[in-house]
Amino acid sequence: MLSARLSAARAYLEFLKGNPLNTDPPMALEKPAERSLHQNLLLTLVRHQRLLETYLAQFSGRRPEKVDAPARALAMLGLTQLRFLERIPHHAAVFETVALAKPLGCGRAQGFINAVLRQAQRSLVQTPTGENHWPDETLLPLAVATSHPDWLVERWQKQYGEAATQAICQANNQPPTLTLRVDTRKTTPHALISELAQTGMVAQPHPFWQEAVQLEHGGNLFQSPVFVQGHCYAQDVPSQIVMAWVAPHLPGRLLDACAAPGGKLTHLAALRPQAPPMLAMEFVAGRMLRLKDNLSRLGTEALVLMGDALKPPLAQESLDGVVLDVPCSATGTIRKHPVKKWQRGLEDVLANVPLQQAMLQAAAGLLRVGGLLLYITCSLEQEENQAQVATFLANNPSFSRVDWHSLPAPAALLVPAADYISAEGDFVALPNAGQMGLYAALLQKT
Repeated sequence: MLSARLSAARAYLEFLKGNPLNTDPPMALEKPAERSLHQNLLLTLVRHQRLLETYLAQFSGRRPEKVDAPARALAMLGLTQLRFLERIPHHAAVFETVALAKPLGCGRAQGFINAVLRQAQRSLVQTPTGENHWPDETLLPLAVATSHPDWLVERWQKQYGEAATQAICQANNQPPTLTLRVDTRKTTPHALISELAQTGMVAQPHPFWQEAVQLEHGGNLFQSPVFVQGHCYAQDVPSQIVMAWVAPHLPGRLLDACAAPGGKLTHLAALRPQAPPMLAMEFVAGRMLRLKDNLSRLGTEALVLMGDALKPPLAQESLDGVVLDVPCSATGTIRKHPVKKWQRGLEDVLANVPLQQAMLQAAAGLLRVGGLLLYITCSLEQEENQAQVATFLANNPSFSRVDWHSLPAPAALLVPAADYISAEGDFVALPNAGQMGLYAALLQKT
């Protein structure tokens, strides 16, 4: 009989073999609790992989790569439960995990797996109150303690400093919460929280942004009446703040050049009720279908066209504004996608830089004099953000940077506006307990 532990072990074993990580529970897991445990085990394991490998080496005396993959997968799964899943009793974590050796095809490794997990139990430090704690992990290097690649932590330390880097790494390891943008034309945050509660979902006001709520736990949002009726949209807070901040300064004909799935587009449209319908451009057919579905659900009027942001099918100097949310390394979204830590290297960060520059150039050609170009990434990397904008401005002297200090902050912002403005005058959100990372620069054709 398939269990959540066995399905998670099999999925992680495939990941160790070099295959993509599949976090979706198999259909054979029918009970919601088992499906939830499968995902929790797998995502927690991947999120803290490096620290768990350190413990595996410590408790086994062997480097993880020298351990056969099935035994390694089970040992890591057991350590995940012992270290991070406090609701699982330690005896159950050890017994149930060791019992999976035969079904996973490594029956001979039962003794090894049991020894590793028992040694982990013996290493716990008991406090005077009787609670068990793991040894002080703050003594480990930051990249090890927070399970990040050395190269990525070193880059952030140089760019943001030690304290900010530590905060980023710790935020990345928190399970993500689903943030909802409230469509204030149809409801209020307080009313939405009440509507969600009626379907068994628990939500709280967002601490940074008055027009958002955080969904804590509960039923299926995407099948709920409030979602189907377009009362809300799943969208991280920095994205919401950027749109509200720039909307008053984006009149006239506006293009979202990479529009799908439509979060920024539908938000801007709601904030510009008297402006002409926005243009929504998308290049991938599947993403176009998702975009149209969200436009319909949210009641947003837009002119949708199939097109490539590198060669937009529009006349030069025909627009008053362009929103350009470019493909990027997405290092600001590691909290939501922890596998990105292990699938990307420096070459991946730099891979999109030429594409981003070409997309910037193409978008710039569409703007009339006085037009605004909003450049957005969900990256924390300078090459894709500040350096990219500096290169563009050097190559396009007819453009200048708009300093976000000069733009009145939106009324719904509940924290100081300066928290989001960089030394260059751009919008920068770093990952923390309430948000993921985002960068935005506003450029004007003068």
